[in-house]
Amino acid sequence: MNEVNRRLALLAVFACACQGQRSDEPPVHLIRGPMFSQARFGAQAESSLFPDKRTMRPVPANTVAQGSLKDDDFLSRGKAADGSFAKGFPFEVTMETMKRGEERYDIYCTPCHGPTGAGDGMVAKRGFAGVANLHDERIRGLAEGELFNAVTNGVRLMPGYALQIAEKDRWAIVAYLRALQRSQNAKPTDSK
Repeated sequence: MNEVNRRLALLAVFACACQGQRSDEPPVHLIRGPMFSQARFGAQAESSLFPDKRTMRPVPANTVAQGSLKDDDFLSRGKAADGSFAKGFPFEVTMETMKRGEERYDIYCTPCHGPTGAGDGMVAKRGFAGVANLHDERIRGLAEGELFNAVTNGVRLMPGYALQIAEKDRWAIVAYLRALQRSQNAKPTDSK
């Protein structure tokens, strides 16, 4: 037997000898550690750990989750310093903002309001009543902060999109909506 075959045979014998033994003990997780396999409770389950028997703990008073502090009312709520809905935008509207607003509008708003904002999207065409025409005089007269609030929290049958659309993207949608409204209701002085 040559040297290479002898080493391969020895390696095969060694590999068969290292197959281990069966055990009823849980496996040892060297990388994940003991926290990986600890007991877990369902969200509404009862727990004997706390006196009130709840596993879901209330949020401590006067605390804000990291990254959730909303200290700029104009940016986060569309409100002016006096508490009324703000006019204008909390940042400079650029072409990049408008493109982002168009993209987000196409995704979230077009199904109901249609591509031009006339309230003729597929949802409305399939019989859902109450979809607003965004070119109505009443809606054109709203402050930008109020439009932002409508996108954020919803209005009547329209749901709020605060969880789906980022704050700056909601403002971008409002900027794009203003451009749509202007395109459908242009004045002779707009060309100057």
